[in-house]
Amino acid sequence: MRITFEMDGGFAYIPALNGPFNIDTSTLDPQQAEQVESLVRKARLFDQSFDRAPGAPSGADRRTYTITVDDGRGSRVVKVSDPIGDPALGALIERLQTLGRSTSK
Repeated sequence: MRITFEMDGGFAYIPALNGPFNIDTSTLDPQQAEQVESLVRKARLFDQSFDRAPGAPSGADRRTYTITVDDGRGSRVVKVSDPIGDPALGALIERLQTLGRSTSK
């Protein structure tokens, strides 16, 4: 599974620290790969719409996340902004942020 993750905006946004970055789960250790792929499945990125709800708050201080996933059968681009209302999607974003920080060192 190949994933591109990008963060944009937010308080004290620093472009150099916010990606985008790519993850290929075939290059991760097996436990990390399974965790990321499991989080993608639980977030149901291919099964639901992630359009911002009418009236949802917006603004320059809100962080926006763009996740592109290619699972070998197809690809999907999901763009969401804080606050993340779906706990499974929030867990995926947190894990991707952690992986991004570890790859930028």
